[in-house]
Amino acid sequence: MLLGTHDGYRTFRSSGAEDTALAGRSVDAFTPGPADTWVAIVDGSEVWSYGADEQWSVLARSEHVLVSLAAAGDVVFAGTGEARMVRCVGGGVEPLDAFDAAPGRDEWHQVGAPIEVRSLTASCDGAVVYANVHVGGVLRSSDGGQSWAPTMPVDNDVHQVVAHPDRPEVVAAAAAIGLLRSHDAGRTWALETGGLPSTYSRGLALDGDDLWLSAASGPMARHASLFHGDADAGGLAAAGDGLPEQLDGMIDTRFVAARDGRVAVATRAGEVWARPDASSGWEHLATGIAGATCVAVTGTGRW
Repeated sequence: MLLGTHDGYRTFRSSGAEDTALAGRSVDAFTPGPADTWVAIVDGSEVWSYGADEQWSVLARSEHVLVSLAAAGDVVFAGTGEARMVRCVGGGVEPLDAFDAAPGRDEWHQVGAPIEVRSLTASCDGAVVYANVHVGGVLRSSDGGQSWAPTMPVDNDVHQVVAHPDRPEVVAAAAAIGLLRSHDAGRTWALETGGLPSTYSRGLALDGDDLWLSAASGPMARHASLFHGDADAGGLAAAGDGLPEQLDGMIDTRFVAARDGRVAVATRAGEVWARPDASSGWEHLATGIAGATCVAVTGTGRW
């Protein structure tokens, strides 16, 4: 697993080895990129790519503050701190003016942090891109960013949207009101709060039909919990298997990741836990790491 921080990123391997890379740079988001690459936001204004040569290189630079990333096919999209949308092209970024003109934009509003495109995701077939505006709900584009449509009330207060890795019709969102699921590619949503002691949710991951969701008592909570459920239906249950019921610090947007039965979770207080496979319990990897920003679970034999 990878843990991004304001001072590079740490790699935790199943062997127990731990390394640090990109020291001195802020690594703010990871996501799978085109052609078996990974892409990251570095220093808040650059998109970097890691490929088969096992080297990082700059994919694009921007004058905007970059917050979120998603790859749809061969195209990398980025959301900004001014709630704008750009596309990585030719070493730079190209603004998507249609996002500025999205229906309902005048309803977006600030709660706490300034309005931003807090998270992005794309369907597994690359046909639909989803943009989570905080606070502005989730918008979808099915034409490569040439038009955008709102899909829910802005005051659902969504903190992260995640598409299913194998089923293009399934997408989920973590919101202040609970878990939101869609089975029609984001056109409509159903709310789930069953099993949650509090609805306030920020972190979310999908590993096949396994769904992992964080919950806390509210935006200023000093502790948070991780819950497990199904992508299709039903309530949620505490993660269990050795993970404490409450972790120190908020499990924030991009602080939960899952892939091939492996799950990782971190908190704003610097707690890091991982479950190496579906048959194993949770392992406590680190505590008190300063400036944590995101986690990712990568394929075996990489990094």
